[in-house]
Amino acid sequence: MKALLTLILGSVMFATFGQTVTLTFRDNNQDKQNRDYRVMIDGYSYNSTEGTKIGSNKGSNGPTAFTITNLSPGAHTINVYSSTASGNILYSNNFQLRRDYDLTIAVNPGRISFSEKFADGVNASNDSRHEMDANAFTQLAQEIKANRYQSSRVAAIREAVSSDNRFTTKQVKELVTLVTAETSRLELAKLAYSSVVDPVNYMDLNTLFTTTANKRSFSAYVQAEINKGNNGNVNIPVPARVLLSDTRYNQLLVSLNNNNYQSGKLAIIRDAFGNTGTAFTTAQIRQLLGVITSENDRLSLAKQAYATVYDPVNFSTLLTMFGSQANRVELNNYIISNGGTGGNIYGQARTPVSDADFSVLLRKANNHLLAWDKATDVRAAFTNPQNYFTSSQARELIGVASAGNILSSVPESTRVELAKLSYSRIVDPENFVQVMDLFTIQASRDEINSYVRRQTQN
Repeated sequence: MKALLTLILGSVMFATFGQTVTLTFRDNNQDKQNRDYRVMIDGYSYNSTEGTKIGSNKGSNGPTAFTITNLSPGAHTINVYSSTASGNILYSNNFQLRRDYDLTIAVNPGRISFSEKFADGVNASNDSRHEMDANAFTQLAQEIKANRYQSSRVAAIREAVSSDNRFTTKQVKELVTLVTAETSRLELAKLAYSSVVDPVNYMDLNTLFTTTANKRSFSAYVQAEINKGNNGNVNIPVPARVLLSDTRYNQLLVSLNNNNYQSGKLAIIRDAFGNTGTAFTTAQIRQLLGVITSENDRLSLAKQAYATVYDPVNFSTLLTMFGSQANRVELNNYIISNGGTGGNIYGQARTPVSDADFSVLLRKANNHLLAWDKATDVRAAFTNPQNYFTSSQARELIGVASAGNILSSVPESTRVELAKLSYSRIVDPENFVQVMDLFTIQASRDEINSYVRRQTQN
């Protein structure tokens, strides 16, 4: 089913304030296709066809809703299926219900979004976590600033944010600015997250850092804490990530194709995954990781991508992209530690694609006029976890990708990239020299040889 799913996550309260969770299904069957859904929340099933009719359209295809009153604040699981029968799973994740909030979960064809509001009889002033008052904060900041040595300031800030004190994001920024070393700033900014009363604004602290590495480290830390709901009594829902449109995703692929250097491709993908408002399917993540030849870089990107994945139940299938057992174990542990479900970390029997299937792949790549399009198909074949090849087959595929004319040819770096990418899918590595024979430039042969040596040492 190609339709995307939208969840609007809203508010939750304790029963003392009439805590309710409203589950709505919008316009099921509006396009005469099967748009019925089944939602499982903490193991309880809700079918879109069985809810109470709501809105002006109360016909058989109109929106329906359920009112749920037995969920308490904290973590809950939700799974959404494409039909009221068995159905394919469309969405699976954990979500946080906040004390003193009502929650609406809306299932709509085509999008995902989040919203929440205070429950009736509750207002923002009821939050028990209040920031330090202005006078007390000014005194604290002056005392810290009075320290002559930077190490003393770091120790004083560390003690302040580790105590029972609560701060606004603005106050944390003012304290951390008293320290000049970025490594210390990064440590303190991460440490202070659990003490902040307005975590929704915490990404503003990214302006404290000048290096890209520190900015990314800080953003990744905050996103991971949000995903885990770690902010004391102020656990906010995970911000909505919208699945990248086909147009924008294709633009991303064009940017990658236009960059001939691995470092450039790496930077483009990191920036894409670093966008906190964007989601990717596992299939898209696989395609993006497939252009990266270094397994270590691929592993780093896979970890970063986990916060962006739209269908986390499928994420463990990316384990097949790693030839190194150590890398598979590391990624699998990362998935599990972040609340996901692990996969098979052990090697599987490698059988090359059949002659018939190989002919289909070869013909598909050959049917393109432009050499770059041929290379794109070959890359897809090498990154498909179901495909394994003999060295002879890999050589033939790379040869097709290399075919072109003076106006349409892939650069040598792309051919090298494809050769390195193919190595993890080879069933007879002892014959990989057949692939090496495609390259006459010694620098290219040296680069591929060096890559192969690193892989065999893992």
